[in-house]
Amino acid sequence: MGSLQSQLNDISKTLTTMAAQIHDLARKFDTLEPLIPLAKKLNGIPDRVTQMQASVFEYTEQVHALHLVVQRVEQAQRGCTSAPTTPPDQIGPSRPSGPPPPFPRVGRFVPNESGSAFH
Repeated sequence: MGSLQSQLNDISKTLTTMAAQIHDLARKFDTLEPLIPLAKKLNGIPDRVTQMQASVFEYTEQVHALHLVVQRVEQAQRGCTSAPTTPPDQIGPSRPSGPPPPFPRVGRFVPNESGSAFH
């Protein structure tokens, strides 16, 4: 009978531990639940970062081209007959054309009806 009492005590301790863990999970969920609607907005961030990188790349190329134009105008105003600082064949983009590589996507968070999921 002592063995049965020992088993009942072990079961009681296990149930008490499980109840504490469930209470802790419920508290954490209550804390995070208001943030669930924001997850949908955060989902689009990688795409926006990629778009921003492409825009910055494009604007950098435009600034480079404007810099070359300003150099030539300044040289023309000074009456310099020397060659421009950049050869004509290098007036175009100084880097490979096209947008930068896409933002890496590892474990995208996509909320579903049950709460949340990582894909």
